[in-house]
Amino acid sequence: MIGNRGSSGRVPTDNGAFIGADNLTPQKAQILLMMGLTVTDDVEELKRIFSEY
Repeated sequence: MIGNRGSSGRVPTDNGAFIGADNLTPQKAQILLMMGLTVTDDVEELKRIFSEY
């Protein structure tokens, strides 16, 4: 997972092997990742979850 701790800017969601946090702070992205991992461990499905929320 890649996130931006700065006050502005987006992280691209198409980073190959990484899941981009888009406009989420790293703290919020970590919570979303933990929740997503309770449902699946498929990287493509996790990317879909991040793009939806």
